[in-house]
Order: sequence, then structure tokens, then C-alpha cells
Amino acid sequence: MEGDGVVTKVRNIGIHDLPIFDDSYDLFEVKPYIEALSDFIRESATPITIALQGGWGTGKTSFINLINKQLNPIKRLGEPDIAKTYDKSPIITVNFNTWQYTQFNLEQNLGISFLSYIINKLTEELPEENKFVAEAAKAIKGIARFGLNVILAQGGMQQTNSDDAKKDSVLDPAQAIEMLRNSLEDVVKKLMEKYGTPNNPARLVIFIDDLDRLKPSIAVSLLEVIKLFLDIEGCIFVLAVDNRVIEEGITEAKQTSRVKTKSFLDKMIQVPFKIPVEIYNYRKFLNDNLGILSENEELSNELQSLIQFSVGSNPRAMKRLINNFYLNNKVNMIIDKQTNPSSYEQCILIAIICMQLACQPLYITMRNSDSKLELLNKTTSEEGLFIDFLRDEFIELESLNLFEEDIKHGIETYDRFLDYLKTVILLTVNKKGTELLMEEDLTVFNKILKRSDMTSGSQSQTKSEENLGNIVNVKLLDFINNMKKYRLEKKQTLIYGEVGEREKIYNMKEGFQVIVNKAVTTREHIEKLKNIDGLKNHNIARIVYFRLLPESEWSEAEKTYKTLEFGNQDLGTVILGHSFANAESARQLYRLLTYLDSDIVENVYLQARPVL
Repeated sequence: MEGDGVVTKVRNIGIHDLPIFDDSYDLFEVKPYIEALSDFIRESATPITIALQGGWGTGKTSFINLINKQLNPIKRLGEPDIAKTYDKSPIITVNFNTWQYTQFNLEQNLGISFLSYIINKLTEELPEENKFVAEAAKAIKGIARFGLNVILAQGGMQQTNSDDAKKDSVLDPAQAIEMLRNSLEDVVKKLMEKYGTPNNPARLVIFIDDLDRLKPSIAVSLLEVIKLFLDIEGCIFVLAVDNRVIEEGITEAKQTSRVKTKSFLDKMIQVPFKIPVEIYNYRKFLNDNLGILSENEELSNELQSLIQFSVGSNPRAMKRLINNFYLNNKVNMIIDKQTNPSSYEQCILIAIICMQLACQPLYITMRNSDSKLELLNKTTSEEGLFIDFLRDEFIELESLNLFEEDIKHGIETYDRFLDYLKTVILLTVNKKGTELLMEEDLTVFNKILKRSDMTSGSQSQTKSEENLGNIVNVKLLDFINNMKKYRLEKKQTLIYGEVGEREKIYNMKEGFQVIVNKAVTTREHIEKLKNIDGLKNHNIARIVYFRLLPESEWSEAEKTYKTLEFGNQDLGTVILGHSFANAESARQLYRLLTYLDSDIVENVYLQARPVL
């Protein structure tokens, strides 16, 4: 910006996700690891393959770039010469990125493409090797003709009757492999002599990035090409890879056991190096990019604990958190006509975005639930059953279905996240001495939560976004016949009362117990409820009768279900299961009452809102 002759640089907000090339941008303070790896590359016995192992977004490409710079190569193949001096062993580097091959569906020919690429780069520095280039081209043509997978699997002993093979003069596979391997060794040796000395030989470092973006079997095939053709003294391979992809590829391609998979992997990769995300200085990174974290130490500590629990130390995930924060914060500033929103509002926004990124089903449930206060305070009408209450909220709002997520797998994570979230909100509303939030404490939280959906990963409409009418009492049978026309209330839902009695309102679990027990009046009813075949024939869900099966047949999920007891000492008793959301619970209640031929079904109503 210019004014009165003064130029002020506009500060960018947010943070890009490009890999870094210079340690001056080392925001996570990994320089000691870069220096150690670079020294190891200079001093290690060769040939050797080093794998930089890490998952999505952990910074593998940045590690490659920083190592390449730290090595201070005397020559980067394919790049202009740069006059430089070196005080250690001279290093020659070349980069090969597999990403471009996945973009244009060239994966099947990746091994051939890699060999051609390396040959071209090596011989650019040795123009006198024209003869080698011609022979190498012929050898590669022979390998390609027979198929690289055949060469790797069968040692090139398989023949072909192709008309093209008869017309063209190509080497048979065995000859091609031997000639190409020997020639590559000779060329690498000459290149090292050109850039090194007898007392200080050069080394060739080949960086291969994005190996884990390939199909696992293709990634393994490329490793085999490296081992077969470039297992040459002076050569060092540095691979960026997620080890799980390679292990999956070995199992798929070789049909091996876990032990043999590890043995094969150890043969291909001599030095595994795990990207050290656990030691990343993420707190400094967050403080540098989210200045509000330094304003209140106690709140900052809690918020950073929440970030660590949800987003973790993954750089890409943290960058997404920061960018989503700045975008949402801009929206809130414009809507509220603020130039300087409070740090407390911004802290709540960060917590909500963490929920978006790491606990999307919980975010959708929290955004659309009428029970936010109960979820945060972990209070329900049934003491000790909060997990059941949370599970029912997920099922009722269908938020888990959007992500095909297993309830049991995520429920403990969501439960713990709610603890972190509640603590952050308590601190933002300055409630240090109490353990419970009040409805008025959620005013800012609800406002920001309502606006935050623009950066949510889900595009699905939820039930609470539909246009609903006022609460009405609907007969159980009418609801069953017109389920799409109504949305049940979540708390006091079931209404029951016999003629002459005052109607009572129950939540769904309590009502299910009371009403079915009212229908059980004879020993025959108890026997009916114990009859698995009868329950099945009336479309009663297994969740109801699983308890009647031998315990050895219960699934892991069924072992966690609540059970309800029906009957009494005179009639006998039966224990059945119950783990339904409201709508399905109503359906199963109707089927049970019909199965028992009970006329009390006429006295059962549901509180619901019509869908307009």
C-alpha cells in the first residue's frame, strides 16, 4: 500500500501447503534431522536405499527438498551448472516424481519411464556416451516388448510370437537386463569420475517422491526395478513413501505372509526413517500463525491440547485448520461488522473447526441437535448412560451414515473431544469454578457454530434444516404408516395412558419398557417373547432378540447394547435388547405390540413435528 511516499507490505493471511525448499521456512524446527540425514548420505556404505516414511501431509516432500539443499550438490542433473565449492564428498543429485505418471495414467509403464529418465539425465553430462544411449534404447525396447512385470517375475525367459518382435531387432529379455545393468554401472562410474577424484569420489543421490500415490503393486514394481538395475556402488536412493502402501503392494503382488512381506521390504529398503511429526514444534507453529493463542495462557494450553487431540501434529491438517479459521473469522467479522473480534470468539471458532476436521459426525450432530447443552454437560435423564445418549443422537441425525463410520470405533473419541470442547467454552465464558454450562453460556458458541458450515466437509442436508411445523400428538400407527411426514421430538416422545387414566409422557427408552410390559399380561406372552422364530417372522429386529441367542453368537456391538426386562415374578420374565434411535424404536414398539396382539397400541401416541 502506498501513501505519503511510504510503502507498506500487506500481510498475507492463511498459509499455503506447498513444500519448502529452504530451511529459513522450517516452521517445525526439523533442521537437526535434515543435517543428520545429509551426513549419513555422504558417509554411508553404498548402494543403499533410504525411505522417508510418513502419512499424508507429514512433510515428506519438504524433507527431500531440504536434504537436497543441505547436501550442496556439485551438480543437479537436468539443471544448469552452478559454480560452487564443497568441503565434503561431491554429490550429484537427480529428482524423479511419480505424480505426473499417475495424472496421465502412465503407471503401468512407470518402470520403463524411470529407466529412460535416468539414462537421459546421466548421459546429458556424458555426451561421448552416444553409443550407450543407442544400446540402452534397444535394451529398454526389448524389456518393454516382453513386459516389465514378466521380466521381473520370470527373469526374462518368456518368449513372444508378436509380429512386431519378428520385424524389429530387439534383444531378448535376459540379454537386455544384463546389458542394461552393466552399461548403467559403467555410465554411473564415469559420471562419478567426472565430478569426483580418486581420493574423494562423487556420489549419485536419486530422490523419488510421491511413491505412495501409486497403486501399491506399481510402487513395488518400481522398487524392484531400482534393485535390479541400479544397485550400483556410489548410488543412494531417497524415497518418500507411506510404508503401508509398500506393504500392501508386496502382499498384493507376491501373495506373501506378514513375515515374508517384512523380509521382502527389508531387502528393498535398508534404512527406514520415520518423519518425526511427534517432535514437530507445533506449538510454536500455531502461535506464529494464530496469535490469539498467546493472549491467555490457561485458555491457550487447553485449546492447544484440543488441537493436538483432534488434528495432531500433521502439518497439512494444521495448515487446513489455520486457513479454515481465517476464512470463517473473516465471515464473522463482516457479519458482525467488527474489525477486531474478541479472542474468546476466535478461540471458540478454532475449537469448532477442530471438530469439523477431526470429528465430522460429531460436528454435524452438534450443529443440528436440540440437546447441545446435554451433550456438553454430559447430562441425561438416565444417569451413567451418556454414551447411549450420544449414540442415539448420532443415529437420530444420521450423521454417522454420511461417512459410513462405525459407532463403536468413534464414540470414545467423540466423548473425549466433548470434554476438551466443554473446558474451552467454560474458560471463554470465564467459568473456572463450575463444571456445568448454562444455556446462556452457549450464545456465542451457537452463533459461530451456525455460520461455520461453509468449511464443513459434508454437503448433506440434515433433518433439522427441514421446514417443520409445531409439535403434535400422532398415533403410533399413523406415524408408522407416514414416517416421512414427521420428525420425532428427541426427549419426551412417547405418550401413553389407558382409558380413564391420565396420559404420561416418556422418553423413548423408558416408554418402550413401560408400554411393552403393559402388554405382557400372560405366561403365553412371555413364551412369545422367547420365541426367536416368531419374533423373526414378525420382522422384529435382531437387536431385540439377540439376548435369547447363546452368548458365543453375540457380536461385539451386541455385547454393548442395553437390555430391558419384561414380565414379573408370577408370569416369568424375559430379557431383551434395545439400542434404537427414536424412529426405529417406535417401529419396533409397534411390531412387538402387534405380535403380542395387544390393543393398547391404540393408546400410544408420539410427539412429533410435521414436515411442511
